[in-house]
Amino acid sequence: MLEIARVETWTTRAREAAAAMKGRGPAERGLARLHRMGLVRELTGQGRFRLWAV
Repeated sequence: MLEIARVETWTTRAREAAAAMKGRGPAERGLARLHRMGLVRELTGQGRFRLWAV
């Protein structure tokens, strides 16, 4: 149940923070913006192939 509550909290926070994003830019730029907002984190540290988590 704690994981579900964590994801629900993240969803609310992410929707509010990303409301101004248009979705027209490249995915990498969007992920970088979400990373700066503290909504996602990169797991791999790779340049070409990356894995992200919420």
